Amino acid sequence: MSIKMLIVDDEPIICQGLQSTVPWANIGVEVIGEAYDGQEALEFIANNDVDLVLTDICMPEMDGIALTRELKRLKHNIKVIIISGYDEFEYARNAIRLGVEDFLLKPVDVDELMKLVANIFEKTHQEREQERLRVREEGVKWLSSLMQSEAVYAAGAAALLHDVPEAYSLHMIAGQMDRYVQWLDNSTEAARDSFQQRWREQIEGAFEACGVQTVSYFFHRNLLLTFCIGPVNPDSSVFMNLAKEVINNWTGPESIYLGVSSSFQSVDLARHACLEAINVLQFRPLAPEKRIFRAEDSVKRRETVMHRLPQNLEKQLSEALIQGNQQEADVTFELWLAHFRTEGYMLKEVLQAYEQLRMLIYHRWPNDDLKEGFAASTLDLSSVDLHTCNSFEAIERLIREDFGGLSQLAVSLNGNKNHWIIEQTKKYIIEHHYCDIKASDVALSLQITPNYFSLMFKQNAGKNFTEYVNELRIEQAKFLLSHSADRVFEIAEKIGYKEYKYFVSIFKSYTGLTPTDYRKRIIQ
Repeated sequence: MSIKMLIVDDEPIICQGLQSTVPWANIGVEVIGEAYDGQEALEFIANNDVDLVLTDICMPEMDGIALTRELKRLKHNIKVIIISGYDEFEYARNAIRLGVEDFLLKPVDVDELMKLVANIFEKTHQEREQERLRVREEGVKWLSSLMQSEAVYAAGAAALLHDVPEAYSLHMIAGQMDRYVQWLDNSTEAARDSFQQRWREQIEGAFEACGVQTVSYFFHRNLLLTFCIGPVNPDSSVFMNLAKEVINNWTGPESIYLGVSSSFQSVDLARHACLEAINVLQFRPLAPEKRIFRAEDSVKRRETVMHRLPQNLEKQLSEALIQGNQQEADVTFELWLAHFRTEGYMLKEVLQAYEQLRMLIYHRWPNDDLKEGFAASTLDLSSVDLHTCNSFEAIERLIREDFGGLSQLAVSLNGNKNHWIIEQTKKYIIEHHYCDIKASDVALSLQITPNYFSLMFKQNAGKNFTEYVNELRIEQAKFLLSHSADRVFEIAEKIGYKEYKYFVSIFKSYTGLTPTDYRKRIIQ
């Protein structure tokens, strides 16, 4: 930071001497011009930003006292140092009354002058920082009032736009962090507070370094709104490239992604722009490789996906629960969940679909036994925070936990008395079915011996552990073969088979067809 100084004296040689002989740059001062009387100084100030005027007191047309008086009348926030060749009390008293910073006598002591100007530099720096903080606080109040649907705090917007050029463009940016709920589970309150501050500083610092004025407000702990004021530029790619730099230079515990509103020129449109930037974030799970989502690119999908609900799986799942067939219910539920990833549902739509599934089970249950326990044990889907649970993984975890409780309730009501070992085993398999699962691993997690585990599992499940896992995986493979374009070896890896030939062999032993032949038959 530097302060800009104008030297005013009716003798050009003195102006030049003060400019060239004093090492102003050493104390953060930039001499931006000279004027030879007060009137000329006023004309210069009208067209340039000036922080400090160093002026002689005796000049034709308008002297230093008159110049200072006029600056105060015009309410310029400019500091003044007066230099005089006359040691008269009246001059000094008038200068002090007008609020000049100091009154120096000629010949000027350079060291004294530099010390005085250095003090003014520090004072100006502090005033600028205080003003910056004040404007930021006003801006945060304004953003908060926009999002809280209160009476809009117009003074905040006025403060933000007070010193910007007449021609400017405005953007609103909404930022979120990936895998937020996972980070939240493994961080302390102090770490979260510290990270929020760093997050805001990184975003604001990156934009302001390129001449874009900003103010940010956390509407949610995982939703930072940033109001951007930049120069008018018909090429929106300039602003987008700057947003990409912010993403690329990000240093945080997880990556972030941004929703960018359309450009606008009136603060009256700011709330609409906020909602625009927030709403575009919902497309993130559909394009996990992207980091920036623009409002103009997020055209409405031509058709809703809700009519493509997997009704056959929902029916099969509800029947499995009613009949007490836990294995079929678990397998079908995993296929039901997989449907939403492959079909491109947004998170709120997955929750809506799960709510419909619960209602279907609730209404198809043959008696009233389920109702009381159902209401007490299931998740309030309306309370799910999609800013915190902002990934498929987080939503699936919530739904799995909720369905687990519902499934256990259904099993207990239909009289299924499977041993707890089997329930815990099935849960382990579902959570780790993409890995290389061994019976010994499950036994270790249950803290029982492998031999005892194998015996109990076969007694209760009617088959051994390997057969059960293979059946689960083959059902998943069949679904992926018929509902995705993944290649066979990719599907094998996804469901836990590292050896392609072994997968083909197992698949054929269960279905009588190779995976390729099965896909061809389904497509036909």
